Amino acid sequence: MVTCVKNHNGYFGCSKCTVEGEYIEHTVVFPEITCALRTDESFVSKSQPEYHRDTSILECLNIGMVTQVPVDYMHLVCLGVTKRLIQFWIKGNASIRLTPEQVKKFDDTSN
Repeated sequence: MVTCVKNHNGYFGCSKCTVEGEYIEHTVVFPEITCALRTDESFVSKSQPEYHRDTSILECLNIGMVTQVPVDYMHLVCLGVTKRLIQFWIKGNASIRLTPEQVKKFDDTSN
């Protein structure tokens, strides 16, 4: 929120490249892997207006808004990747799916 840009799950939400997301199965996904990268200069000039919501107060600090501001670890890794892995382990392909007994063991140890 402090960078005043779209959220990580918005159509133009990638903080490192200019990919436009696609809405697939109730989720915004980023299928492109060869998009133009964002630069500190393109951030300041707002070259992709769909990405920006406002001007961030951090911009007056004269720091690289792309190169020196870290990605949102909590949403991208802790909530995003971890949630997806758990879904795969519980509801995914039978070759990787945990058995009901294994899931119960996890439930038992979390209490």
